[in-house]
Amino acid sequence: MKAIVLLMAMVLAAAARPVQAMTNWSAQYSGVTYVSVPASTHGINSPYIGVLCTSNGVRLTLDQVSWTVDPVTYEVDITFTNSFTGTVRLSGPWPANDTSNSTDFAVTIGQSNSSRLNVCAGCASSTARRTYNGNTYTASSAVALTWVSFTAPTVYVYLRENFVTFGLDQSGCALSSYTVLGAANVECGVSSMPSGVVPLAETSISNGMFTGVTDLRPW
Repeated sequence: MKAIVLLMAMVLAAAARPVQAMTNWSAQYSGVTYVSVPASTHGINSPYIGVLCTSNGVRLTLDQVSWTVDPVTYEVDITFTNSFTGTVRLSGPWPANDTSNSTDFAVTIGQSNSSRLNVCAGCASSTARRTYNGNTYTASSAVALTWVSFTAPTVYVYLRENFVTFGLDQSGCALSSYTVLGAANVECGVSSMPSGVVPLAETSISNGMFTGVTDLRPW
């Protein structure tokens, strides 16, 4: 069983069940290519475990790390493509089944600040889990993009591998032209929804204010 952490999170694989209190575990490793974490160490009594690996504060992508969770013992076995030095974080249990909340990965304009674009704003109180093309994405917190000075008329929002991503429809975008809340990426020069991603929304923006959201979620 495999779990892919997003931001958020991405877990393995539809009525929702109550979610137990979340347990978080982390440890530092140096120069390893394989890590095994038994249940007696991480303390998560479930196979629905999220895995997040960071090196120098940068999250590893799915071509840099893979893992399995034993469905009986809950042992987590992690394999790194290259020698890894950094932090391994485990969290769980995540929902066993897909949820059906209308807020699951919804993209919304900030209620009190229309220069802000939220993703999954309701996930802090209602954990989301959705499966698409064989991968299951889970979220228990929101991310957001706030306009500062970029001029893109359209912002595309999607999941690329294990990241919520904001695609700006302009050739370049300085870091000073926006702020990001939570673990999300920003890509420039995005003039249409990219292929190979999980589409969430297409948004319009004028004079620094988000003016509309087209929901593109595939569920």
